[in-house]
Amino acid sequence: GGAVYGFGIDQGRGRMHLGGISINAINGTPVTRFGTIDLTRGALVGGQAAYRFNDNRALDIWDVTFAGDKVFTAGTEHMLEILAGGDRRLLGYHTTGLTSNDFTFRGFFAGGDFQLTEKIGNWVLAGCHCTYEVRNGRVSWYDSVANIRRPIRMAGLVNASTMRVDDWSPDLAGSREGVWAAGSDNRGCLWLGGQFDVAGLEAGATFWVGNFGRFCPPGVGGAGVDRVSPTAPTNLTLAQAGRDVQLRWNAATDNVGVAGYIVIRDGVEIATTTSLTFTDPAPSVGWHTYKIKAFDAAGNRSGNSNVRSINVA
Repeated sequence: GGAVYGFGIDQGRGRMHLGGISINAINGTPVTRFGTIDLTRGALVGGQAAYRFNDNRALDIWDVTFAGDKVFTAGTEHMLEILAGGDRRLLGYHTTGLTSNDFTFRGFFAGGDFQLTEKIGNWVLAGCHCTYEVRNGRVSWYDSVANIRRPIRMAGLVNASTMRVDDWSPDLAGSREGVWAAGSDNRGCLWLGGQFDVAGLEAGATFWVGNFGRFCPPGVGGAGVDRVSPTAPTNLTLAQAGRDVQLRWNAATDNVGVAGYIVIRDGVEIATTTSLTFTDPAPSVGWHTYKIKAFDAAGNRSGNSNVRSINVA
């Protein structure tokens, strides 16, 4: 009756834990949004504790991950549940922005639903549309295992063994919908995608990230944090086509690759593109000056390209 939005594989027991929206039965057996099936037979596994919701008005599950012999489920209301791998009994939970520390939903002051769980090493990264907003002396993320609240901004880390929340949270802001995807690479870097467009608030120097960011610990993999800026684009040329201005330039280079280019007209950033060309549609009549910058995945920016001007008639 519904859709599976996430699943976690327990290879040792040969099981799949799955959850989603509007699911009311599996193989004819009634369930509410969540079930555990045998990977060989496809049948529901017996002897499992019933899945508990903290608010019966909000029953959606957005993601499921199996890690550390535990099942991590993300969903409403503002809840990340941790279940025992063998029988699915509730071991602990983490919430964002709720007015109480109870499992039962009693209203919220900030935060939002968890929508992503992703196993990365011995961590489970939890993505959410949540912030560490402080109201009435509260911060957003409550850890039931340690019985403590911590800041969180759009994503956080839970230790798969201890089930405790780590102090780390990405320095991201923007659209309230937050982090929807995560991954890692062989250099120990963490990659996040979703709905956010600003980074650097904690550092006091904000910059645009365009819904995609990378975080690298210093020295990991011999690479450390990428602090190398791309070279400046070269050979910018302008041409007028009707009322439009057509720009073309030569590519920049970077140690991890150029992610895109920023088009600047009269000192104002007007567009970003991954192309080596851009058409500025019908700027106002008169003289305009253009230049281009390159940027990489870490947010490093190049210097300006050569500057060109054109008199739009």
